[in-house]
Amino acid sequence: MQRVLIVDDDKSLRSALSIMLGNAGYATSEAKDGIEALKSFDDQHPDLVIMDIMLPRLNGIQACSVIRKMSPEVPPLFLSAKNTISDKAAGFHSGGDDYLTKPFSQKELLLRVEALLRRASRTTQLSQTPIEIGKLSIDPHRREVKMEGSPVSLTPKETDIVFLLACNTGRVYTREEIIAEIWGAEYVGTSISIPTYIRHIREKIEENPAEPKHIQTVGRLGYRLGD
Repeated sequence: MQRVLIVDDDKSLRSALSIMLGNAGYATSEAKDGIEALKSFDDQHPDLVIMDIMLPRLNGIQACSVIRKMSPEVPPLFLSAKNTISDKAAGFHSGGDDYLTKPFSQKELLLRVEALLRRASRTTQLSQTPIEIGKLSIDPHRREVKMEGSPVSLTPKETDIVFLLACNTGRVYTREEIIAEIWGAEYVGTSISIPTYIRHIREKIEENPAEPKHIQTVGRLGYRLGD
C-alpha cells in the first residue's frame, strides 16, 4: 500500500484528506508543521508528500527543498491557498512536482496523486546507472541531468520530459503522448504547451538551441532524444 504524508497546520483538513486518501486505497501519515514533516518523512518513508506552504516553524518551501535532498524520487504536491504565479513558481523551484490551490476538487486531487505516484513508480524502476547520450549524463535515480559534467538546472517537469525521452532513445513522442506520460491522460487537450517546455530545455542543454542536436523535432510528429 502506497503511503502519503499530509502536512498542514489545519487539523480538520488533515483529517479530511486522510479519510479521502484512505478511501482511495492509500495509507497516510500526518504532520502539522515543517519540522514535524521532516521527522515523519524520515520515519515513515512515504511515496508522496502533500504539503501546504504556510506552515509553522519551517515553511513548505523550505521543507520541500530538504525532502528533495533526502529522497529525490519522492514527489511533493503543494496544496495551498496561495495562488499567484510567483507562489507557484516558488513551489516548483523548491522541487515541487505539482501545485493545486485551495479550495480544490476531490476528484482532481486524487487524479494528481495517482499521476504523480505512477510517474514516481516508473522512475524507481529505471536503471540505477546514469544514461550517457553524447555530452549529456542523465541519472533518473538521483534526478540529475549534467552537461559535460556540470549540473543542468531543470524544473521538475523539464526533468521528467528529459527522463522520458532518454529512457526511450530514438522513439518519437507526440505532444499528446508526453502530456499523458508525465501529467496524466486527463490533461491531454489542456493548455499545457510542450513546445514551450522543449524550448526551455533546449536553451539549457543545447550548444545552439536554434540547431538542436539532443532534443530533436521529427517532422510534425513530435520529439525524440538523439546523440
